[in-house]
Amino acid sequence: MNNDIDIINNKKVQDIILWHRIGCISVILAKQLDVSPTRAMQIFYDSEVYDRFVDKSSMLYIFNDYYIADEVIISLKINK
Repeated sequence: MNNDIDIINNKKVQDIILWHRIGCISVILAKQLDVSPTRAMQIFYDSEVYDRFVDKSSMLYIFNDYYIADEVIISLKINK
């Protein structure tokens, strides 16, 4: 059981999961915005939603990838 906790708390494992989620969110954004995945990733990285996503105190990282993508889209519409 302790080994499972060590894996969960491992910074490298957390980073891999974070990068995977960023990729998934970018693909969702690419489809919804009809842009390339690379452009979608840049949109995500440039958003305040990304800043909240990587800030563990905001707890946004616990939400579904589709919810986070929707938050990015909403923020784009508000900031137009």
